[in-house]
Amino acid sequence: MAKVICLGQAKNESPAPYLAPLGGCLAILLAGMGWATWTALRLDRAHAQAQGKADFEEKVRLALWRMDSTLAPLIVQESSRPYFTYNSILRRRTSLQPDVRRVEKGEVLVPSPLLTETSTNVCSISSLGRKAH
Repeated sequence: MAKVICLGQAKNESPAPYLAPLGGCLAILLAGMGWATWTALRLDRAHAQAQGKADFEEKVRLALWRMDSTLAPLIVQESSRPYFTYNSILRRRTSLQPDVRRVEKGEVLVPSPLLTETSTNVCSISSLGRKAH
């Protein structure tokens, strides 16, 4: 029969010489597991931050879309006006007198239609600049 010899028992050897490489391998294994855990946690935090940023950007996109769809009729209404209607006094280009005589440009002053128009969307219209009336 074969005789079974356990580690460290042959010839009264101590297990100390085998413990150092075993401890080194264990240390390398633990260091690798620690690094893998740290990397996984770091990637998980980065993913959570990216997901939070994406959720925020989605909310901003939806808010801007709602504002755009709410204000679209107002923007269409205001952009369809000719630029000169924003002046408080308009100078008529061509006008006729009761005797069908032509009046020169700038002689007839007419209030802007915006002064008499009522709007549910716009409270006040004002103009800034050197030529504001």
